[in-house]
Order: sequence, then structure tokens, then C-alpha cells
Amino acid sequence: MDRFLLCLDAERKDEQRREEKRDVADLFLGLLEHYRDGETGRALFGTDGEDNVMDDRARLVVASIMGLDIPDPNTLPDAWRDSQRFAVAILYLVTQIAFRRLVMAPQSVKKFFEVDEAWILRSIPEGRALLNRMLLLGRSMNLVLIMAVQNPDVLLPKEGSENDDISASLGWCFVGRITSRAQVQHAVRLLGLPLEDEHDLNHYVELFQSFEKGSGFLRDPLGRIGEVQIDVVDEALLKAFSTTPE
Repeated sequence: MDRFLLCLDAERKDEQRREEKRDVADLFLGLLEHYRDGETGRALFGTDGEDNVMDDRARLVVASIMGLDIPDPNTLPDAWRDSQRFAVAILYLVTQIAFRRLVMAPQSVKKFFEVDEAWILRSIPEGRALLNRMLLLGRSMNLVLIMAVQNPDVLLPKEGSENDDISASLGWCFVGRITSRAQVQHAVRLLGLPLEDEHDLNHYVELFQSFEKGSGFLRDPLGRIGEVQIDVVDEALLKAFSTTPE
């Protein structure tokens, strides 16, 4: 986090930036300094003993933001508490800084950017714009954006914002087990599966509910769709990426 503060300080001192941009950087810098000694601040400013996580030599950088008051997915932004607005702003800040770091990397280097709980960024206009930019510039930057979401409707445009449809820009799309009928309908729309009547929807609901670990529908960049089973062969990787409580 101290590295992030240095980046913000550089932004507010950059005379080439518009004044309102420098003011925003100054505002966030002041907020972060204010939270440094609080309960949230201890989660943000904690050190893990690694000195080179933001170094150019690092091949893998994991930004784990813990202890923040993340809003509920079903809560509209207008109803967020101040602590929740702060949490979303921090996630956006971390994503923006990481994206700039990847932009500065050589084009010849294959870059992967994974965003877990991507619905949080999709819930605010700035976050949607940032993810859209990554998708649009991904090919020219040799960048692969990986978004993980719980519900497929997050990747679909909201009513009245059809210009925000990113489904056509997605390459590989995997959807696993879903138990909600409404979310199954969203998944069918996202994948582009044929849906003509309630009989078709009932079939998809039964199918999605039957999927087990690693099984689901996969759509490739050519638009081909089929059922797949994905298994992690390496036991060490299986253990490292398991989210099952012990």
C-alpha cells in the first residue's frame, strides 16, 4: 500500500495532469493516510515480508485485499455505506495501478490479469469502463483479462445501458453449476445457447443444476459451445486453489 501512496503522490504532483485529476489523487491520498491507523487501515497497510512484489522482476503479483466492507451484490450503489464506497474505491485503485503496470510491460510479454469478484468493478461506471478498456486493448497489448463472477448477469448489460454489452468482446467463457432459474436464463443468454420456449429453459435448468465440480458449458472465441469437464491433474495445484473449508 505504501507503493500505492507513492503513485498517488506522483499523480497529484504531475503538472501535466488536469487540476481536477490532481485533486482526486490528493483526496484519495488523504483518505488512505487517514485510514492508516484504523481497523481497515491495518488490513491495507499490513506487510507480508515480500520486498519485490511490485518489482519489475516479479513474474506473479497477487493483490489480496482483506478486511474491507464489501457491499452485498444485491445492494444498489446509492444504498452503500461510506465504508463500502471506500472498499470499492480501493479495489478500483488497485486494479487501475496494476493495469498501468501491465501497460508499461513489453508488448512481446504475454500478460494475464485476473480479477476475482469482478461484479464489484462492474457495479460502478469507472470500473466498467476500466474492464471494457482491458477487453478492447487486450489484443494490442498482448493482455488476457480473466474475470471471475458468481452470477452471469454481471457480464450482461443492465436495462437501459445496452451500449455496455461486453459479452461480444469475451473470448473463452466457462459457466459451471447454477441452481437459480433466473441465473440459468442469464447464462443461456451470455453463452448464446438456443432458447425458444419454456421447455428449452426447463431443460437448461435441469442441466446446469446437474453439473458437478469442473463441469459446465464452454464457449470458445469462435463461438462454438459444448459441455466440458475440467480436472486439475497436479495435486499441489488442486490443494493450492481449493476453496473448500477444511
